[in-house]
Amino acid sequence: MRRLAGCPPRSLTPRCAYESAWLPQDPFHLNSLIHNEISYDKVAFMSADQLQLDTPRLLLRPPRIEDFGPWAALLQDPEASHFIGGPQPRALAWRGLMVMAGAWHLQGFAMFSVIEKATGRWIGRLGPWYPDGWPGTEVGWGLVRDCWGRGYATEGASAAMEWAFLTLG
Repeated sequence: MRRLAGCPPRSLTPRCAYESAWLPQDPFHLNSLIHNEISYDKVAFMSADQLQLDTPRLLLRPPRIEDFGPWAALLQDPEASHFIGGPQPRALAWRGLMVMAGAWHLQGFAMFSVIEKATGRWIGRLGPWYPDGWPGTEVGWGLVRDCWGRGYATEGASAAMEWAFLTLG
């Protein structure tokens, strides 16, 4: 894969059509990367159902309906949800999951569900996010408390950022 100058290689192995991901070559388009402009024409060519990113310990994929139980539990935990909106009832957590699914469909990107490879367990959400009115795209995360301190947020965010730069421009 081609990388932006100064970006260190990562152990990311995408299993999808992004293997030879597009990266802008002309310097005028590179300027748009600095200003958080997203090339939507570059992200709509692949179904979110086909996307999966593998890191050494994590699997990142778009959210699925079967993620709702642990998703809701994460959002009901006062400490784990403190910086992602605070505790939410199941009905609001449901809407949040649907918002992420809708963002994947409409924008071609959103937060991934984070699956711990060793257990197959859903452990959080992580990835690019760009709500209307925000100054630019961010990479955020929320992980279940018993997975804090293991480096999962760093590992997953690194993979999500590399994917975002390579596919969104």
